[in-house]
Amino acid sequence: MDVCATYAGLLMTVIVVMIPLFTGKAIDVDQKTGDLNDVILATCFTVLKHFITIGLYIGVICVFCGTCTPAGTWPGHKVPPVSPAVGCTMIMAGMFFLVYAAVHGACCS
Repeated sequence: MDVCATYAGLLMTVIVVMIPLFTGKAIDVDQKTGDLNDVILATCFTVLKHFITIGLYIGVICVFCGTCTPAGTWPGHKVPPVSPAVGCTMIMAGMFFLVYAAVHGACCS
């Protein structure tokens, strides 16, 4: 499921790069706020961005679950614990996504 997280990041980057290629020009934005002046286009990109972000969260959750519950046969049926480096990385990534979701939720409500 790490493919979901990888392709979510790639898709978000490709969308940002491809906007001028599809329209043939730079998109008209408000100089003070940076918001798109075309309401329909702004809504479409916002909805698409939210779907991609949801895919990213699903991918990260699946990677976390897969790391903590490995499949396979282990000697003595004892699953080895997650290494400290991987555990710390998972904690930092989890905190990043929790703070990002909290900030996004606070800004949108």
